[in-house]
Order: sequence, then structure tokens, then C-alpha cells
Amino acid sequence: MSLSVPDAKFAGSPERVSPRAGATAGQAGRIITLIAGALIVVALPATLSLPIIAGAALVLVLLSRPFGALCALAFAVPFESVRNIHAGGLNITVTNLIVFCVAAAWLSRSISAGKLQSGPAPWRPALLIYGAVLFFSVTQAIDFAGSLKELIKWGQLLFVYLAGVSIVRTPKQVRTLLIVLFLAVMSESLVGVLQAVLHSGPSSFARGAILRGSGTFDQPNPFAGYLNMTLPLAVACLIFRVFPRKYMWLVILVTAGGVLSSLSRGGELGTVAALAAIGVVMSTHARSILALVATALIALVTLVAIGIVPSSVTDPLAQGFGVANVDVVNPTPVTWSVAERLAHMEAGLGMFQARPILGVGIGNYPAQYVHFQVAPVWDTNLGHAHNYYINIAAEAGTFGLLAFILLLVSAIVICVRAYRRAIDPIGRAIALGGLGVIVGFAVHQSFDDLFVHSMEVQIALVMTLVSVAGYGLRRSDLEAGEEQLSG
Repeated sequence: MSLSVPDAKFAGSPERVSPRAGATAGQAGRIITLIAGALIVVALPATLSLPIIAGAALVLVLLSRPFGALCALAFAVPFESVRNIHAGGLNITVTNLIVFCVAAAWLSRSISAGKLQSGPAPWRPALLIYGAVLFFSVTQAIDFAGSLKELIKWGQLLFVYLAGVSIVRTPKQVRTLLIVLFLAVMSESLVGVLQAVLHSGPSSFARGAILRGSGTFDQPNPFAGYLNMTLPLAVACLIFRVFPRKYMWLVILVTAGGVLSSLSRGGELGTVAALAAIGVVMSTHARSILALVATALIALVTLVAIGIVPSSVTDPLAQGFGVANVDVVNPTPVTWSVAERLAHMEAGLGMFQARPILGVGIGNYPAQYVHFQVAPVWDTNLGHAHNYYINIAAEAGTFGLLAFILLLVSAIVICVRAYRRAIDPIGRAIALGGLGVIVGFAVHQSFDDLFVHSMEVQIALVMTLVSVAGYGLRRSDLEAGEEQLSG
């Protein structure tokens, strides 16, 4: 059965690249590579020359197959920690290498065409505004290496998104990228589930008889956050029957098992928020229930604030969530983890109060922490405020916080519009799943910093799919794809 879509056209005709220019550039690249390979073999021992040549060959393959490189990113994000290179305070990962290849392939094609090639990119303005604010905040920095790390993350988010919406052009490519994302998330989830089952991990992750799964992320919270960046897409694809139901149930159960094995409260709340967002869009009953629950919570908080609800009711609830009688100055073993989070949040708020406009500089929370430490017991610097909204406010000030909120709101609006514009089940599924991903991500960011382990690349891949499926594919593309599938 063939999945090719030979007659598919992309909204906004792409510029033609000169075959002669492409051939000349390819020939020159091969000659340079051969010369460099020969010099490496002669100058270096085999233990170094062979890995370098293999890496160079991989780079050439990725440069010549940009869509393949984009798919490779889906596996690179969760498994990048398997092999890293440390250079000058920077951590260079395989994800960085593949992002470079994707961006280089996109830019080289644009140069050959004489015009910057771009697909449907409705998220671009918000990304550029966010990046501009981050650059301005660097004027307040004292640790420029820390700032560079965060700017690289923003650069990866921007370039993968812009290159992705230009590279992904057909329904076949959309489906392929979805399948690769599902395979990657199941592989990562299985690692975490096996860790929990086999009790393979640090003793600090033990919760009674259960060991929290962390996958290849070294921490349970970002592990759960990563899984939630694909789980809503699987749920939406099940709802719209994009793929056979038995396969989608397998993806959902394996991924949900990974979230549960992490015992991450932020991850679990993120999952609930994502599913609630999907339910609100799909069902009027879900909207009614959510409105009722929100009203009840607001009423409860109001009654507690004015003292009508007795402490005999609120204390057990607070104790259940681990936030009862928390003293950040003199923590107890029972309240230690919650107190640690609160102490780092307070330090972030102190930075924001000291520099409310541009913050202390993006990536400079760790460098400034010692000046805003709440108590001597918290001399260990975790590197972030355990709440990204506080963290970005501390590092980039009011403008940074507003720019990040704009980034989230614009992504939500794009997903909703893509859902309304979509003319086929896969477009609606991707838009709805993307909405769940962004909502879950926004909720989880209240408890952690998920801009670690190159997860900004995962967000870029999701928004690429949303933008292409909702804004880029025409009905003729989809009809051509369906004809190929039926044939």
C-alpha cells in the first residue's frame, strides 16, 4: 500500500531551487568531505578518527534528508542524555547537532532559492517577541554563559518551528511525524515504567515501597512533563480514529503508565488539565462540569479566606497535599520537599522585586541565588525557582513574564483556530491534541521548569504539526492523500 502523495500542493507555492546549483553545492560538499576525511584518518588515531568520520557521515545524511532529521529529533529529545559533550561550560547534545542540521538544511535551501522559505508560521510573531525580551534581559546579566544556554533554547524552539513548517508539506509527512512521536514517547515511557517495577534508580526517588520512574531525564518531574507533550495527541487521534484504535490504546496506556510511575504531582495535574481541555472542546457536558468545579473551587477558596470554613476541614486537605505547617526557615523531614520548593520560589520573587523590569538576566537565577537565599539551610542551589512563571519573572522581569504568557496564549489561540479550520479528522486531532499539550505544559510549569532536556524542541514539533495541519494543507492535498491510501 503506497502512502505517497505526488499531487499534493502546499499553501503558498515554494520557490524552485536550481538543480544545477544544488548539484554543484552537493559535489563541492562531497569533495570537501573526502579531503577532510582523508586528513582525519592520517592525522588522528583510529579510536578518534572513526567516530569523527561516522559523525560527519551522519551529519551529511541529516543535511540531505531534512525531514528525516526532523523525525530524528523526536527520539533525540528523550534520549539525548545518553551521550553529551561538555565544552566551555556548555553541554552539547545530539539534539543540538540535529537541530543545527535541520536549520542548516532549511537555510541552505532558502539561499539556493534566493528567498527565505517558510510554511504557515502563525506562532512566529510571539516567538520573536519572546526572544527579543530575552535578549534585552541579557543587559542585566552577570553570568553570560548562563544567558547563552537559555538563548540557545529559544533559538532551537524558533528554528525547529520555522524549519518544520517549511519541511513538512504533505499529509504523508504529517502522519509519519506523528507515528515517530508516538514511538519515541512509548520507548521513553517504558524506560520509566521498568525503573519503577525493577526499583532501578536513586534511593531518593523511593516513596515507601514504590520507586519513582524518571526515564532518561534523571528526574521524575521533567520525565512526566515530556510524556504529557505527546499523550494528548494520542488521545485526540483515538477520538478521531486517525490510526487503528488498538494501536492508539497501546500508546495511551504505555504513556499514561509512565506518567503514573513518575508520581509527579505536577505531571498528573498537567495530564488532568490536558484531558480537561480536550473534553471542554469535545463535549458540552464536560464544559458544564468544568464550570461547576471551577465555581466550587472559587467559592471554597473565598470561604477559607474569610474564615467561614473551619480549620478542621482545611487542615486535612493541606496535609494531604503536603503543604500544612511548612516552615521554609526550619523545615522538618516531612515538609522538606515542599519547603525547598517554596524557598526557591521566594528567592525568585526576591529577584523580581529587586529588578521588576528586565529581571536579573535570562539564565542568571543560579548566579544570583546566593544573594536572595531565604535561609542558610537552603545553600544548595537547584538552579531554578520550581515555578517557571516566577523564574521568567525573576530572570526577564515583567516584560519576560508577559512575553511568555503571550507565547502560551498565542499557541492556544492557534490550536483553537486550527481545530476550526481543519477539514479532515487528522487536522482536528492534531489541533485538539496540540491544545491539550499546551494547556498541560502551562499547568505543569507552575510546579517546575520544563525547559530542560531540549523539551523546547518537542514543543516546536507539536506546534509544527498544528500549524501545518490547520493552516497549510489544502483540501486537494487531503483528497490526493486519501486516493493513495485507498489505492
